Amino acid sequence: MDERTRALCFFYRNPPPTSGVTPQPYADIPALVRRPGEPLLRSDAVYRAVRKFHSDRNIRGRKKGWRKTSKAEDQVIMKTFLKVRQPLGSAVDARDVINNLPKALRTKVCLRTVRNRLLKQGFTMQDKKSKDDMGDLWRKTRVQFCKLHASKSALQWCSYVQAVGDFRYFSYYPRQLKTRHKVKSCAKTIMRKGERNKPAFLKPKRHIFQRSTYRRVRKVKVFGLTTSTGQSLSVPCPLHPQAKDWIKLVRGPVSAFLKACFPNKRICQVLLDGESILHTAEAKIAMKEHGVRILPRWPSHSPDLNPQENVWAWAEKDLRRAEKKEDTFTTFKWRVAHVSKRYPNSAALVPSMAKRIAECMKRKGANIGK
Repeated sequence: MDERTRALCFFYRNPPPTSGVTPQPYADIPALVRRPGEPLLRSDAVYRAVRKFHSDRNIRGRKKGWRKTSKAEDQVIMKTFLKVRQPLGSAVDARDVINNLPKALRTKVCLRTVRNRLLKQGFTMQDKKSKDDMGDLWRKTRVQFCKLHASKSALQWCSYVQAVGDFRYFSYYPRQLKTRHKVKSCAKTIMRKGERNKPAFLKPKRHIFQRSTYRRVRKVKVFGLTTSTGQSLSVPCPLHPQAKDWIKLVRGPVSAFLKACFPNKRICQVLLDGESILHTAEAKIAMKEHGVRILPRWPSHSPDLNPQENVWAWAEKDLRRAEKKEDTFTTFKWRVAHVSKRYPNSAALVPSMAKRIAECMKRKGANIGK
């Protein structure tokens, strides 16, 4: 029996689920695989052919315990990885390691092999840890705020808070700094478990360049507002806004936007971070005149509790994805003005407060990482 006939016997006995063929009994298979002019096979011959095909298939590939790389090649992979990950904290994945291997080894291994060799040494892809724990008093204040609102459901939050808002910087990097920014600002990289707490592997809180280099970076600042009904507002503002700038926003686009979204509400309560310009006497008078009230007792340094941060995180990724080396600052400003309005889950932001409060309580006031 030739290889073709043996394969056909196996196919009719064990057809793939998507083939549309039902498994045939051994007695019916000889008639299906018979060629013109050839004698009819016996059922026991078909049985032996199927058994042989099964046994041959089970031993295909590398034998159990065999390695795709030698110990010397494993050392080359590790040396390449340690070289690629410099400076410490840079964005590194298995593909970066493969691209820097010697050509002979690069054609021999795959991504999974590199990941497995690094995993054996304790190196895995992990999220960077944020430097945002402000101490015991900070956590205690957050817990007190969460206890006040722990009983509210997602639906109750929608009626309690009409909108969430925040100020945000977006940085435009010149062509020479775009690649360096992409490397240094990574959120995850390959590292050992014990390296997460090292300074080099902490997510940068503010500046990722030296001050002399950072002067070449230009910024755009916007104020974003998302309602419980899923509507969004994004307004450009000065880089260093003062109370008079916030009053101008309240009397103009902010109050008009809230009245259009909630025509039947006399006062709209808005969740905002503890910016000092929001709490001056003039700002409070302006907000009271236009029916805007800030959610009271908001804990300081708590951007993780503000759902508007989800919009900024999404907008940052979308901006960097669409960014090109030849983009000018004017193009960047135009993108910033429109990107936050395209956030796909706007209606889920205010209801998510119930989940954020519960998570913060569970972590005893620690950062929830959202």
